[in-house]
Amino acid sequence: MGREPLQDRRQRNAEGRRTCGQREETDGTFADTLTTPIGPFIRSVSAPAGYIGNGVTPTTVTGGPLRNGVRVTGPGLPEAVKDELGRIVTPAGISTDQFVVEGKLFDPTSPLPPPIVPVEPDTDGDGVPDNVDECLNQIGDAPHNGCPPPVIVHDPGPTLDPVVRIVERTTTAAHPVAAPTAAPAPAVAKPVAPGRVTGLCIRKGRITGTSPVGANQVRIAVRRNGRNVSRIGLHVSKAGQRFSATFPSRARGLYTVRVAAANELGSNVALGATTSRSFRLP
Repeated sequence: MGREPLQDRRQRNAEGRRTCGQREETDGTFADTLTTPIGPFIRSVSAPAGYIGNGVTPTTVTGGPLRNGVRVTGPGLPEAVKDELGRIVTPAGISTDQFVVEGKLFDPTSPLPPPIVPVEPDTDGDGVPDNVDECLNQIGDAPHNGCPPPVIVHDPGPTLDPVVRIVERTTTAAHPVAAPTAAPAPAVAKPVAPGRVTGLCIRKGRITGTSPVGANQVRIAVRRNGRNVSRIGLHVSKAGQRFSATFPSRARGLYTVRVAAANELGSNVALGATTSRSFRLP
């Protein structure tokens, strides 16, 4: 290679030593680079075909105009070693002929790589590109052009026949959707409210009474000084059945006991009129 002096910078580094440096700049083109002291380009002696080196392995190189090695001499580096006759046995400084070279040779006959196809952005990450996504800020699917699937809401009409509405929830635009044809839903029977509990009596720690016609439950609520103490549910099987429950408290206070018959049918419950008693435990 050639020879290049390094400028001595008149300041000291963090270790108290003087530093030196060399800087060559280029605009990155071959035409400008070849006019600078950068070059010529060296090549590893074991470079793979089409490359000037593998970028990993230190090897000897070829291509230097004067030599294929580098030597650095100067203050602080080893002095030359001479024999008794004054002949230099080991030159001054440090040197090496091992370089890691990386680069690919340009082949003007090789076909150019295919142009990069731009990828359309997908803001909401639902897999539908923004250029066809009609709901940019909502996760949807391709069949609905990037919008969420429509939500089908069944509104029971006054005759219990379901009226189907289609609601498509979007934040960017309204999208009309045809309502699917749905089979009529079976009519749901509603329970009939039973009558009033009769013969309600609270005595000796027991709550007793008689269930009315049409009731399959008796519900009891006990309050003390205006606060709920207990809720009791009893099942009855026929009209006129006597029921009995243990009074849940012996503490002093003003008590109110409310009892109502109930008719439960599936998930629907119809309550009868409430019968109540109030008393005080001293």
